[in-house]
Amino acid sequence: MSKLKELDIKNQISDLMPFHQGEIHDSDNLIALGLDSMSILKLLNQWRSTGANVSFAALVEEPTLAAWKNKLLG
Repeated sequence: MSKLKELDIKNQISDLMPFHQGEIHDSDNLIALGLDSMSILKLLNQWRSTGANVSFAALVEEPTLAAWKNKLLG
């Protein structure tokens, strides 16, 4: 079981998006906001180290904060 929390997920994503100013909303497309594939892989490795079971393809298929929280937190 993952030890992730909703705020952790949002903060980790925000940390990798230095050019995006402002709040990231649940419905925002994270890729459209500037999150690149290398950053997604970095996040994925961090999340897997906490016990999350999610794939790169699953994240890219639905690149919104809401979808990622759902996949990571169940």
